[in-house]
Amino acid sequence: MILDNKGFSLFERWRRLLTAVFSVSCAGIILLAGHARPTDERIVTALGVAGAVFVLAGVAGRVWCTAYIGGRKNAELVTKGPYSMTRNPLYFFSFIAGLGICFEFKNVYLIVIYITAFPVYYHYVIMSEEKRLGRLFGGAFEEFRRTTPAFFPNVTRLDLGELPDVSSKLIMRSMMDGMVFLIVLLAAYMFDRYQASGALSAILTGNG
Repeated sequence: MILDNKGFSLFERWRRLLTAVFSVSCAGIILLAGHARPTDERIVTALGVAGAVFVLAGVAGRVWCTAYIGGRKNAELVTKGPYSMTRNPLYFFSFIAGLGICFEFKNVYLIVIYITAFPVYYHYVIMSEEKRLGRLFGGAFEEFRRTTPAFFPNVTRLDLGELPDVSSKLIMRSMMDGMVFLIVLLAAYMFDRYQASGALSAILTGNG
């Protein structure tokens, strides 16, 4: 594996760009597959409610993760709070928030692609990161990996420990990052209203 001078793999370095490309691809799916919206209004309503709940839970979870690991990543092995339930809680909560956005768009194709692509993509992200953590923390990380799930939390393992000191600046940055999900959630709601009115189909078919 090729590493840079900080010990990061090329995959980790290019992760943000790959995520941006995937997001743009999803936007294309949303625009070009408007007919994938469920016709049963009960399902539509349920997806809308679940979407909002998932996004809020995901954003709150990401802030919770920052409260434990903010400023400490790669400096020490964090195993308390959300990290006592899963080795990758930040990715888990990001998945929940992203799934919520997919629900809010109410696009069946988008939901299926997201659920399929996310675990494949982040499998390689996690594998790359954990090789680096293994080099940094040795046996302590191997024990952590042996006893703690990689992705889906085991709530019975929750150990809040002592909440470490973390700067308010890092917490605010995490909250601002979470605002992106909330903005997209609002955009999804507005897009859904626009799509439901038939205006989007008229534009895409040239009948508007």
